[in-house]
Amino acid sequence: MHWSAIPGEVPLSGACGGIQLLGLGYVGEGGNEIYNNEVGVSLSGTVRRQHVHHNVTGIGGSGTVGGNSFDDANLIEENTTGVQTEGEVRFNRISRNQIGVTAGSGQYVHHNLICRNQTQGLQVDGEDQVSIFHNTFYAPEGNNVFVTGGASGVEVVSNILWSEAAYDVRVSDDSQSGFFSDYNDLHASGPGNTNLTPTVGFSGVSDVQMQLTSYNNRGDLQSAPTITFPLQPGFGEFGAYEFLSNSNDVTPPTKVGSTPAAVDASGNHAALVWEITLLLSEPIDTIDTLATANFEVRSDGENNLFDDAGDVVYTLTPVYVADSTSLTLQISDGPLLAGRYLITAFGHIHDLAGLQLDGDADRNEGGNYLRIFTISVLGDFDGDTDLDLADVDALTQEIVAGPHNLTFDVTGDNLVDENDLDTWVVNLKGALHGDVKLDYSVDSVDFNIWLSNAFTFDTAWSQGNVNGYLAIDVRDFNVWNKYKFTPIVAPITSANGQGAMSAPLRRPRSAFAAANMENETSSVIAFAEEIASHPLSQWLEPLENHRSDQLFNEQYVTELPGQLALEAPLASAVWSSAS
Repeated sequence: MHWSAIPGEVPLSGACGGIQLLGLGYVGEGGNEIYNNEVGVSLSGTVRRQHVHHNVTGIGGSGTVGGNSFDDANLIEENTTGVQTEGEVRFNRISRNQIGVTAGSGQYVHHNLICRNQTQGLQVDGEDQVSIFHNTFYAPEGNNVFVTGGASGVEVVSNILWSEAAYDVRVSDDSQSGFFSDYNDLHASGPGNTNLTPTVGFSGVSDVQMQLTSYNNRGDLQSAPTITFPLQPGFGEFGAYEFLSNSNDVTPPTKVGSTPAAVDASGNHAALVWEITLLLSEPIDTIDTLATANFEVRSDGENNLFDDAGDVVYTLTPVYVADSTSLTLQISDGPLLAGRYLITAFGHIHDLAGLQLDGDADRNEGGNYLRIFTISVLGDFDGDTDLDLADVDALTQEIVAGPHNLTFDVTGDNLVDENDLDTWVVNLKGALHGDVKLDYSVDSVDFNIWLSNAFTFDTAWSQGNVNGYLAIDVRDFNVWNKYKFTPIVAPITSANGQGAMSAPLRRPRSAFAAANMENETSSVIAFAEEIASHPLSQWLEPLENHRSDQLFNEQYVTELPGQLALEAPLASAVWSSAS
């Protein structure tokens, strides 16, 4: 080690090691000169404002390489490998190395000037989930970005890349899984720029003032000279994003909740899930939300273990409105059914100031957001693992109430209506309509419950509202009468309680059931007589006013066009459609 004559700077050199540190560049205005080492800086913190050169590896280890702006930039040059670390690489000048950056799994490389490196500006070899955002690359020789060795999930977004002899972005055949590239400005000159169909021109901000050049759609752009545009006074777009945050922002974004709430609370949700909305503490980078590799939802495959071959990983479509604080993940191959699920939002997500998501809530940037949540028996709205009267009451009341909470959508059609009630009763519970008690028997007890609440505006199934309409009326009686005395076998539920294994088994009426039916006839006749004296009797019309061929001989009520009829011999009256 020897001292520099430059005030405030300490040149460090040696045969084996340079500096091992937790933080470097935070005291004083100057920096150090670090050279002639196997590893110039072995990092386990943050390094900024350093000149690192002529080492085998300029900066290694783990931590953050770079400060919060180019005012604190490191100059990393003329090393065999400039940077090979685990951690964020930001706001550096990385030039004239053999390889500028060798990126590792989960690494975020952004806002760097990476230029004049000899073989690769940035190399990803066999690693995954690497994010390369907002960098400027220039390569007079070699590739700017090289992805190889079976790498996966690499994202190249919103960079400027210029290559004179090789590729701006080169991706090997074995490394295209999950590769994503968009919003980049690519420029190439020299050999290799053949067999092209380029659009070469300039568009004004109105997207109308388009100027094309003689190079437009030319298949050979080798050694093409610079293009000059004679611009008129006005405004134009060059593809840069306006910085909408505060450079003094030091608080990373966090997740503050979710819809359904059970996801963020690591709790239980008792309904189908077609999408999950993550609630954020502040707006995030729109480009980060486009990268599907930043999010994951998987089930444990019913073996109660995550991250093994039995997992089912779902396809997600992120939906985000710029400058908002909610991000929706639509589950393309959903919905999520009963089971255990793990949702992950990886720490590559950034706010508008470039700060990474604090997913693990340790008040520091980085760290994945992880939540394990469960979905219980479909239709179990109160989460007590049982399909009972409380659940069906909640459903009928929700059908009437509106606007609807899609928690009650058991059919998955994004509606809450009579179809959900039918599915809940028949397919999930395995009962019959009209079974007010849900005891797998439509009998006189159900009728008497209906009768005691008839012509009220009660919307609960348990009180006799078995069709999900506004009031308990003759339409509910119609349902009871249709299914009365129909024996049914209580269904066998599946191992995880996910509803009925098969549709209910209906049997023909037995002699005993027929006898019961006769015993109930007097109750029904009494009901008809009560209707005749009801204050709403002005809605009744004489039976003889209706054609006899509209009536049937069976003893139940049927809907006729425009009317509801109580058929003979139960009553000599017809319920008008005015009801």
